[in-house]
Amino acid sequence: MNFRKTLSTIMVTVLFFTMLIGGNVFADPGDNSNFITNQNNALENNKILHENMKKNSELDENFAGAYIDEDGNLNVNYVGDIEKVKNTLKLNNVNFHSAKYSYKHLEDITNKLSDKMIELGIKSVELDDRNNKVIITLDKFDKEKENRIKKEIDSPAMDIIEDSHVGSAQFTVNVTNGAQAITAGGQGSTVGCAAKTTSGVAGFLIPGHITAIAGDCSVGGNVVGTVDHGQFGGKIDATFVKCNTGYTPCENFTNGDSYIAATVDTSQYGLVVGLSVYGYGSKSGKQPGKVLSTNYSEVVDGTPMTNMVKCDYKAVHGDSGAGVAYYRYKGSASYEYDVMGLQSFSKLATDGSWIPGTSYSAFSRIDYIFSALGLQNY
Repeated sequence: MNFRKTLSTIMVTVLFFTMLIGGNVFADPGDNSNFITNQNNALENNKILHENMKKNSELDENFAGAYIDEDGNLNVNYVGDIEKVKNTLKLNNVNFHSAKYSYKHLEDITNKLSDKMIELGIKSVELDDRNNKVIITLDKFDKEKENRIKKEIDSPAMDIIEDSHVGSAQFTVNVTNGAQAITAGGQGSTVGCAAKTTSGVAGFLIPGHITAIAGDCSVGGNVVGTVDHGQFGGKIDATFVKCNTGYTPCENFTNGDSYIAATVDTSQYGLVVGLSVYGYGSKSGKQPGKVLSTNYSEVVDGTPMTNMVKCDYKAVHGDSGAGVAYYRYKGSASYEYDVMGLQSFSKLATDGSWIPGTSYSAFSRIDYIFSALGLQNY
C-alpha cells in the first residue's frame, strides 16, 4: 500500500525514546500563566518603545538596553531624564533605570570586537543589557592583550575578564550510535524546523557545522532528504535539507507541541534579555531557559561565531540544530509557539555533560538564517 509520509511521524518515533531516557518533563506555561501574561505585555511594551524610538531621536540615542525580569515585566535602561521618558511613553508595568552607556555604544563595541576576536586573542564578547556593559573574556588575562583591545576601542563600558576555565564551548553534534533524530554522513543532530526556498522547494533545517557532509539525510532509518546548501561561521549555523519525494516537513515537535511559524520575531522588540525560551533537542528533549544576551560572540573550535543569542536552556551533544521557540500568549488562556532560531553550541564539561550554573547554550537567529540561505517560512 502506498501512502504519503511526513517527517513528524518518523521524528516522533525516533525522539520519543531519547526523551524517555532523559526523564525530564517540564510544565507548560499555563502553570505559570501570570509570568507568561506579563511577558506578553512586556513584549508589547517593548514594541511600543521601539516604535517611538523610530520617531524620537532623543529617545533612540539615550536608550540603553532592555530586559524582562523574574516577574515577566519589562525593564528599560536609559541615559538621561527618566521622568521625561516615562511621561513620553506612558507605559504600564515598565521599570526604568538610570544608565551610563547607550545601547548604540554597547552595540558598537560588541560588533567591532566580535569581528576581531581571533586577531585580538579574545575568547568571547557579550553585550550585557541587564548590567549596561560589554563583557570581554580572555583565555588568560594579560596586560598586552588588554592594551591591544583598548587600542582598537577603549571605553569604560568594557569589562575585560579571564575565563573561569570550567567547561568549554562545543558544537552540540555527536557521532551516530543507534537511532538519532537525523543523520548525515554518519553525524547525528536534530531537525530544527521546516523551511522552503523562495522558489517553493520544501525542506527542513539542521546545523551548519555539518554542511561539508553532502548526500542523504536520514530520520529513523529512512532517507528523507538531501543536503542542499548551508553556511557555517559568523552569525549563521544552518543547513537546508531538501525533502525527497514522499516526505513533507511539518510544524510539530516530538513531544506533541507545535509551532505556528519560524519567523522574524527576533526583531528589535521580539527578542529581549530575560525572555523565556524552549529548546527542542533530540538528545535533551524539551528544555526551558531564558535569554541571557541577544548579542553574543565566541570563538568555538577556532571558528568565530558572532551575533548569537546566549541562553541557559540545556543542550548537549546531539542537540545541534534544535529549534528554539517561545510561547506567545494569545489571550483567553491560549498559547502558541514561534521558532526563533537553531541551537549551535554550548559550554559543556570536557566529557560533554551539562554543568548546572555554569553551562550555557547559543542559537543562530532564524531571520539571519533565512536571509543568508535564501529561505522562508514553510
